[in-house]
Amino acid sequence: MLLYIILSSAVVLCSGQQKHAKFLGIFNIVQFPNNVCNASSSRSGICYTSQECSDRGGVASGKCAKGFGTCCVFTRTCDSGVGVIKLNNKVGYLENPKYPEEDNVATICMVQIEPINNQICQFRLDFEEFHLDGGSQRKQPCDRDSMQVNSGMGNQGVGHLCGENTGQHLYLPVQQGIGGANLRITTGSRDGTFTDGYKFRIKVTQIDCKEDRALVAPPGCSQYKTDSEGNVTSYNFDPKTKIQYPLNLDYAYCFKRPSNACEIKFELTPGIAAFSTAVGKVESRVYRDQNCGQDNGCGGMACVTTGNTADQVTGDYLIIPGGKHLSPPTNSANTPRKYLAEDIYCGTGVGYDDGGNIKDGTSAGEGVISRIVGPVVLRFHSDDVPGFAVGMTNNANDENKLDEIGFSLKYSYNTACTN
Repeated sequence: MLLYIILSSAVVLCSGQQKHAKFLGIFNIVQFPNNVCNASSSRSGICYTSQECSDRGGVASGKCAKGFGTCCVFTRTCDSGVGVIKLNNKVGYLENPKYPEEDNVATICMVQIEPINNQICQFRLDFEEFHLDGGSQRKQPCDRDSMQVNSGMGNQGVGHLCGENTGQHLYLPVQQGIGGANLRITTGSRDGTFTDGYKFRIKVTQIDCKEDRALVAPPGCSQYKTDSEGNVTSYNFDPKTKIQYPLNLDYAYCFKRPSNACEIKFELTPGIAAFSTAVGKVESRVYRDQNCGQDNGCGGMACVTTGNTADQVTGDYLIIPGGKHLSPPTNSANTPRKYLAEDIYCGTGVGYDDGGNIKDGTSAGEGVISRIVGPVVLRFHSDDVPGFAVGMTNNANDENKLDEIGFSLKYSYNTACTN
C-alpha cells in the first residue's frame, strides 16, 4: 500500500529592503504491506488505508503501520436472506445475525471460502464461540442444528459439527485448481421442543505455506496443537448434554514436538466428572480381560467387537502410535510393573485404570506414553453403529452410563526420559 504525502512550507528570506520567497515541496512516499493486524476490538484484521477498508466492506478498528494504516476487520453475517456468503480475505469472521446475542430463527446459511491467491494451501477455522443444539436424542446428534464442511478435496472425516465446539479449530486443505471450501450451517426453529438459542463466531484464516510457516499444519491434520501441554476433546463434546458423536468419523489431531521433548503423555482430563466420556462402550467385560481395568479398553480385541446383539457390537477407538501403558498391579511388591505396547484405546480414558474392581466412570492411572520418532498424532475413529447404552434403564446405577459421548484428554511432553 502506498500513501502519498505532500508537505509544503514557505520560507521568507530578508536582506535589507528586499524580500525573496521560496516554496519548498517535499514529496514523501509511505509504503506498508497489507498484513494481519490486531484490531482494537480484540479481533484480527488486515492493514489497509481507511478508504480501502471502506471500499472492501470492512470496519475500521484501530491503527496499524505506525499510524499510517487502519486495521480493517471483515465480518459476515450468516443469514438465509443474504444468498451465498463469500469469505475472500486473509482473515475474516462469520457470525450469527444477532451476535453476541443468541438467535432463535431457523436458517440455512451457505458460505464459500475463496483463496486470495495461489499461495494459499490451508484454511484454518477457529471456533471462538460455537453453541448449536447437539441433537434431539442421545442417538440423533446434529439432527436439528449442524455445520457441514467440504474443502473441495473430499470428506474431512469430522462429520457434522453441532453442540459445543467453542475453543476448537479445524484445518482444511486447499489444492489449486479445485477451489476453496464450502460451509453449510443449518439451524432449526425454536418452537418449544428445545428452548436454547444458537450462537457462533468463527474466525477464518487463509494460510500461505511460504509466508505463514508457523501456522501450517502437517498434511491430514484436523487440528494442530503447538503448545507443550494442554487439553484435547472430540468435536461436539459436551459433558452436560452427553449426546453421542456422529457415525463414521475418522480424523487426526497433531501435536508439535518441542525440540527437547522425548515423550508425550495422554491421560483423562483431571477433575472431569464421572461418566462424562466414552469412546465406544462405557463398560465392557472385555476391558478387564484385556488388562486395562474396569473403565478402559486397550487393544483391538477390547475396542473392536462383534456379536449377535447390539450391546455386543462396537468399533470406535483412539489410536496413539507407539503407545505404551502400565501393566496391572502385581501381588508382589518386589515385582515392578512393566509398560505394555498398545496403539488402540477405548472406554472412559486411556491406559490402565487403577480404580480397582469398581466401575465408577473415571480413569485413575498413569495414562499412555509414546516415544515414537516422527510426527505425534492422535487419531479418532467411529463405526457406523450408534452406541447402545443411553442411560435409559430401570436400574438407578446405570442411568449415567452412556456410550459414544466423546473423549477429553490432557496431553503433556516430557523432557527427562530415564528409561
